Amino acid sequence: MSYVVRSNSPSRQGHADITINVHQKLPRICIRCGDSTKRVSPLRYKDAYTEVNPYDWARATPFMIFIPFFQIIAHVLILARIWQAIEKRWNRRKASTNDLTFKIPHCLSCSKKRPIIQRHFDFHGRNMIVDAHPAFRGSLS
Repeated sequence: MSYVVRSNSPSRQGHADITINVHQKLPRICIRCGDSTKRVSPLRYKDAYTEVNPYDWARATPFMIFIPFFQIIAHVLILARIWQAIEKRWNRRKASTNDLTFKIPHCLSCSKKRPIIQRHFDFHGRNMIVDAHPAFRGSLS
């Protein structure tokens, strides 16, 4: 079941775009039809973690053969490799704690027929722009 649709089409008559923050307290009014509701649609966004390696280990491999001759270089490379493993684990853990959940009021009938229209999403700013009913917009301010 899809609760959100990304769209750049013009808003319906009376509807307008609003910016909501992840920590903002939203009124108990459906964002699509303007009726009172206690139901919310949780929209979850996960932080992207990439396995991109900042070090080019292809150039370091030939030096590994000459470990007895280049012990200082070998120790530096081994320490860099250990540091990279620690850094990767730390970044993966940090990325998993940065997940966002928007709890947007969305009545049952609208969740089946009219999804939430998202105009823009800013992960780092922790907000998104959605299309909202005038009653929802009026009770927000």
